[in-house]
Amino acid sequence: MNRIKLFFQYRKMLRTVRNMLMYDGRGQGTDVYVCSDCGGKFYTEYKDKGCVPFTIRCRFCKEGIMMLNHIVDHAPVDAVTHYWVRPTFKQFLNLNPVARLHVLGGGLMLEDEL
Repeated sequence: MNRIKLFFQYRKMLRTVRNMLMYDGRGQGTDVYVCSDCGGKFYTEYKDKGCVPFTIRCRFCKEGIMMLNHIVDHAPVDAVTHYWVRPTFKQFLNLNPVARLHVLGGGLMLEDEL
């Protein structure tokens, strides 16, 4: 898909995401993802309104699948919190086609993966 068409799709998403009917996790606490293999815990918060996946590959053992398990008020003091964000258009262009579709549908990406 050419860059101009992608730009107009991205801009349309930005205009409509404010009114999309979806969960807005900003200020709602910290999501806790737990690995099915190693039991590692991964903490995330929302910087932007949008959809996030219920499962992600484990950041610790690299083999397991981390599933969104529950929400807490705050991550433990010694835990690193990662943030879900909407990529800029420049970052959006560098995503694979599946990730682009996720973003155009109102999806967010982990900030440290952009």
